[in-house]
Amino acid sequence: MTTQMSPSLAAQVNHSLRQTLRRGMPRLEARFYISIYENDLSHDENLLTFAKLDFNMLQKLHQKEVSSMTKWWNEDLNVSIKFPFARDRIVEGCFWILGVYFEPKYSLARRIIMKVIALSSIIDDIYDAYGTIEELELFTIAIERWDNSCLDDLPVYMIICYVALLDVYEEIEQDMRKEGKAYCINYAKEQMKRLVGAYITEARWFHGNYIPTMEEYLGVATVSCGFFMLTTTSFLGMEDTTEDILKWATRDPKIVADASIICRLMDDIAGGENNHGIVGGIWVLGPVDRP
Repeated sequence: MTTQMSPSLAAQVNHSLRQTLRRGMPRLEARFYISIYENDLSHDENLLTFAKLDFNMLQKLHQKEVSSMTKWWNEDLNVSIKFPFARDRIVEGCFWILGVYFEPKYSLARRIIMKVIALSSIIDDIYDAYGTIEELELFTIAIERWDNSCLDDLPVYMIICYVALLDVYEEIEQDMRKEGKAYCINYAKEQMKRLVGAYITEARWFHGNYIPTMEEYLGVATVSCGFFMLTTTSFLGMEDTTEDILKWATRDPKIVADASIICRLMDDIAGGENNHGIVGGIWVLGPVDRP
C-alpha cells in the first residue's frame, strides 16, 4: 500500500512498522522526522529552519554534557586504571538519560543522574564480578553508615569507589542547597542504600549457592535493577520537584514497581539468550580475574 502514498507518508509508515514510537528516543525521532518533513512539498520553510536550529543547538548542549561526563570518568575517576573490571558505559548512560528528559532546562538533573548511573554501574560490577563476599559485606556496611570513618576497613579499590560515591552525593547536596531543596539528598541516599542492600542479598545467594524462589527473587531483583533508585534520583535537579513528589517516588508506586518487573525480566531474558548462565534468575558468571 505504500506505493499508493506520498513518499513522506510512506517513509513514516515504514518507520512505524520497524519501530513503534514509544520505543524511540525523542530526539532521534525528531531528527528522523525533520528529514521526512523536509521532503514533503507542503512543508513550511520557517518551521523547518527553526526545527533544525532547535535540534542543532540542543545537540551541542548534549555534546558538552557528554564531554564533561567523559572527562570526569576518564580523568577524575580514571576508571580504566582504578577499576579495570568495570564496564565503560558512560556514553550509554548519557544517551539513555536523554530518553527521560532531553530539554535544556533539565541539564542539572541530567548531570546528577548521569554520575549516579555511572557510579551504580561500577558498584554493580563490584558486587557481581569482582569483590569477595567478605569485601562486599564490609562495603555494604560502609555505605549503610555513609561515613568516611569506614575507610580503614576497605580494600584500596573500594576506598576509591566509596570516596567517589560520597563526593558525588556531596556535590548533589550542594546543588540542592542552592535550589533551596537540601531535603532532596536524604531521599536519594536512602534509595542508593536500598539498591546496595539488594546487591549484597544477591551476592550472598550466589556465594552460598542458594537458589531463591521466584517470589524471593523478584522481591530483590526488582530493586537491584535500579528503577526505584533512578526514579527518585531523576527528580533531583528538576525545578518543579517537591518533597511530596519524592515521598511518592520512595513509596514504590505501582507504575514504578511494574516498570521494575518489566525491566528485570526483559534484562534476564536478554542476558539468558546471550550467556545461558541464569539459575533461578541469578547470574552465574563467576568473578573476573583479580590482580
